[in-house]
Amino acid sequence: MPTTAPTRNPFEMPELKRRLSRFVALKDALSCALVCKAWSTDFTSAIWFQVDFDDHPQFTDLSQGIVAKNGHLTRIVRNAKSPRQISVLANAGINNLRDLHMEQTASAIQHVQVYEILHLKDLRLFASKLVDNKHKHSTHYVFAPGMLPSTGPTPLITSKLQVLKLESLCLTYDSLVAILQGCRGLTEVKLPHTDMVGTPTQSFQHTGVNVLSSSLKSLFHHPSTGHSLLSYFPRLNVLSIFNFDTSLTIPSSQIKEDILRYCTDVTKYWLEDRTGAIISEFLLNIADNCTDLMYNYKYTSLEVITSLLLHQSTLLSLHQYHENSFDYEAETVLPLSDHFRQSGRFVQLIPRGCSQLR
Repeated sequence: MPTTAPTRNPFEMPELKRRLSRFVALKDALSCALVCKAWSTDFTSAIWFQVDFDDHPQFTDLSQGIVAKNGHLTRIVRNAKSPRQISVLANAGINNLRDLHMEQTASAIQHVQVYEILHLKDLRLFASKLVDNKHKHSTHYVFAPGMLPSTGPTPLITSKLQVLKLESLCLTYDSLVAILQGCRGLTEVKLPHTDMVGTPTQSFQHTGVNVLSSSLKSLFHHPSTGHSLLSYFPRLNVLSIFNFDTSLTIPSSQIKEDILRYCTDVTKYWLEDRTGAIISEFLLNIADNCTDLMYNYKYTSLEVITSLLLHQSTLLSLHQYHENSFDYEAETVLPLSDHFRQSGRFVQLIPRGCSQLR
């Protein structure tokens, strides 16, 4: 019985071609796609997988037909800013998006287009960001209606949004409620550098969200409104907190009261603390039954380590990060600071004392 002889050319192996296509630059992928029909299939997928409008502004010049033909290969879109760029994404062919990063504007046309994109695609992440001064103009406020499904008695479509990230914007409490009501599939809400403004007039609880990221001042009981952002999320398990102040500006007793009142399931604390002011306070006086902790290794001290040991019976996971980026091509090694020389030997107490660590 005749059999097909195995190829001796490694570049004819489908699995190898698929793997190679993930590592080539866009220019090289375009050249490879023109070699033959078999190569075109693999390298076309690599070309369309991620679209970054900052790097490839010419994407907006493609015809609707080309986008409709290949759009199903696109999974990630970054830096969509202009109405023209948003309109490209509204093409019915782009139907498998999972991550979308865009900027908020006051354009009514953009609101309609964003609405269509959010509710016809199975998005995992919608990230909206503005880098300008967010308090200068009303366009920096999140426009909730553009993110919500139809308000009729029988909506034709429902939101599939799972992760929402709004960065460097202003968000009213009522707009947040409207978004939560319209996006029942949400599991994560991330609000880095986003200010909660206005006075809440509605109450709502989203039981699907288990991860919340926001600044310390937005999360807990606000003195002017008497309102806590935690009240919207009764099933939270992970609380990610950003802090830029040099001291704890909200009494630890108030923070603990809010957590115990609104979200008793929180056991994981991710502390994005830029000053080291809140780590020990959370471990000593706020966090109960802490199973997961993340903080900046820069602020490891004997006080932090001894505070960690208070949770040795429950702590399962410890994540320490360093805010500086790495350079693998650097020829010199940065000198160790006194901080690391002094605290390094005490770090050994953590795995010794916390026997439940994984």
